[in-house]
Amino acid sequence: MMSEKQDGRGGYLLLEALLGVTVVTLFAGLLTLGYGGLVRHVARLQLETVTNGFVLDLQQIRADSIFRSRPARESTSIYLYKDNRHGYRILRGTNEVRRKDFLADYGTAVYFAAMPFQEIRFTTLGSPRSTGIFTLAVKGFPGLKKQVEIQPVTGRIKVTDG
Repeated sequence: MMSEKQDGRGGYLLLEALLGVTVVTLFAGLLTLGYGGLVRHVARLQLETVTNGFVLDLQQIRADSIFRSRPARESTSIYLYKDNRHGYRILRGTNEVRRKDFLADYGTAVYFAAMPFQEIRFTTLGSPRSTGIFTLAVKGFPGLKKQVEIQPVTGRIKVTDG
């Protein structure tokens, strides 16, 4: 949208230049807001992935305790990392079966915000030896939390938003 000046040369008016700068600024602002929402969405997906993996491991250990009916020294259990809270180990007796490290395995900043105890074990009837609510959170996003509750007697695992 060029305008003709008095002497025949073309150029932009000041109003046209200001309008162009305004449009570019609005576009950059919307892009920035969209990026923040995208980062939060990715963090939410990472939290759900880690939580689902933890719940599946709990269910596997519970099923292993019920169906294998091993003595206590050979039973499967989960030991949570107490120092950095970014993962856990699955042990069968004293042998390590699998290690889950949230930073290494998933590349996320998910951590245990609350751990009522460090060892998770089930009896041969499927009830937990100790019960509590574990809270998983994402570093840098205080509102993103998932709570994993191990219910007494039944050993059912319930997941809720924090």
